[in-house]
Amino acid sequence: MAFDEFEAHRLWDRARNRVLVLDAQALAVGLRDSKRSLVRPGKISRAFGLIFGAYYPNALADPQLEALRRFGVLFQHGDITTEEIACGLSEAGFADFRIAAALGMLGNRVHGSDNDR
Repeated sequence: MAFDEFEAHRLWDRARNRVLVLDAQALAVGLRDSKRSLVRPGKISRAFGLIFGAYYPNALADPQLEALRRFGVLFQHGDITTEEIACGLSEAGFADFRIAAALGMLGNRVHGSDNDR
């Protein structure tokens, strides 16, 4: 069975779509998280959290997905613009199609609201 160009394109499309799904999920998590999730609690804060039941969300394991989540948090709370997100994602090594997809996901959102425009 020969590996042809059509098969290569099909595999590339499947891989790209999986990446975009993960990006969308990371961004969605960020849009729901509070600004408190951006700060890593210290040992004492975690101890009090265990005693009093405070919740500290964990960072995402993949650094690029964590960057998307953090940008989502900042965008939701009105602390960053889409232009700053595009610049930051580019500096973080995101491919152009991923940046365009992230901006497209944020394009219909209003800062500080769960409502679409």
